[in-house]
Amino acid sequence: MDAVNHPPKRIRLIAWAVQEASAKSNLPILDPDGLYALSILQARRGAKVALGDVEVEVQAPSSLLHSSIPCLEDASTGVILADSLSATEAYSWKLAGKKAERSLLADRLLEEDTKKLARCKALERYVLSELHPIVHQILYAKDLYDRHTSRVYQSGLGHLSRYSMPNRIRRQLQVAFAEKGRYIDPSNELGPILRQYNTQRDLVLEDRREREEIAQRAGIGMSGGSAIKRKSGAGLLREEKEKASIAFKQSKMTTFAQEVFNTLAESLGEEEYFSSLAKPSVLDLRIFSLLAPLLLPAHEYPALAEAPIAQALRSSYPTLLQHSERIRLLLWSKQEASPQSEAPDWPILPGRQRNATAANDEPLSIRIATQLGRSTSQAYMFARRMTSNLMPFSRSRAVASNQRPRSAAEAREARIMTIGRYVWIASAIVGVIGTAFASGLLRIEIVDESEAEPVAENEEGWQTVTGEEVDEELEDGEIDLDDEDDEEDDDDDVEDELELDDELDLDEED
Repeated sequence: MDAVNHPPKRIRLIAWAVQEASAKSNLPILDPDGLYALSILQARRGAKVALGDVEVEVQAPSSLLHSSIPCLEDASTGVILADSLSATEAYSWKLAGKKAERSLLADRLLEEDTKKLARCKALERYVLSELHPIVHQILYAKDLYDRHTSRVYQSGLGHLSRYSMPNRIRRQLQVAFAEKGRYIDPSNELGPILRQYNTQRDLVLEDRREREEIAQRAGIGMSGGSAIKRKSGAGLLREEKEKASIAFKQSKMTTFAQEVFNTLAESLGEEEYFSSLAKPSVLDLRIFSLLAPLLLPAHEYPALAEAPIAQALRSSYPTLLQHSERIRLLLWSKQEASPQSEAPDWPILPGRQRNATAANDEPLSIRIATQLGRSTSQAYMFARRMTSNLMPFSRSRAVASNQRPRSAAEAREARIMTIGRYVWIASAIVGVIGTAFASGLLRIEIVDESEAEPVAENEEGWQTVTGEEVDEELEDGEIDLDDEDDEEDDDDDVEDELELDDELDLDEED
């Protein structure tokens, strides 16, 4: 009876890389941040789905409505409840409320043990600074990104992949990872667990040794640390340089990832969770969201499972693999996949079924605005393709010569910003107008004159006639020129008044 009288509240998580539910379902969300947001909501809303006060749906973002991802919105009204990952964490606390004992997380237990709480927070900072960019480097590697990540991330968008937000995130992460290098900044709470390089000179020497080792494997001779040449004495081709550079970067990143995995495995030890308690902590969910895309890949994309770091993680770190599987079974109880499958099946989440009725709960204005956003994105793609195919040959050289010289990267970034600005403005205008029409604020009515009923007189008693009726009456002579008669009467009255004044003046003189 309580379930009938008090239906559960339905909220919707907007996240990148939402996986479609199918017979061979995989990770519900590929993006680590979105998976972490869904995991923390799933853990804090109750141990049993049937007893939960909230139902969580997952949906891909709209290029028109959602500017910050991941975010939470009310499923029935579309009102934004949380517009960032930190706000989503705070909202999950609000969902738990007084029923925190139903939560699957050891939040209250950690609050009582300050030493374990400080250690978990320190390790979480380390994971965010070191493991987070590694996972994104794997997901956004060019070959894997083209075959897998881009297709999943673009499921809710119509933009070209290289102009989309995930690709901009990819470039930012690559820059941040390149600047970080291999240096690890340890926290005081972790103590001897972390490995620290002593000086910057050690980093340079080790980097040079790794370059020489990779070059020797590729059959390349190195002299002076920078001058690279073939053993045969001929100049190194551009393709061979690129292959050597890619091999060096992959080897360097794999080595750095193994150091991070060693730290996590040593920190976990023989415990079930990193919190060393009977329940997992937020740290466990964070590590799960970063490792799950590598350990539990999609069935139809084996390239993700074949990544060197993912293979090293499976073969050399069984405790981390068991930890991810333990969290998965705790949050989404599901049997293992069939023997021919490599990854476990994931449950079909609410709102992701192919015949789901979650869209029926959305307001009409929200659905229309979403459709308008996707239509605008498709129109943008079509216009850009037509522009590239029909490039004019008579482009003004004078204008181009007057522009200041810019590098290819700067010109490309400026063009991307200009196109993105125009698309954003057009999408906003179309969305506002469409929402106004959908909500009834604007309305267009077409009235046929032949069907309109004539009005004889208005409230003041004036007769209402059309222009055609006036022309017909003028031709038939049925309209009296009352205005001319009125003017003549006015002139006669003026003359009579003047004569009367003259007579009065004469009488006064007499």
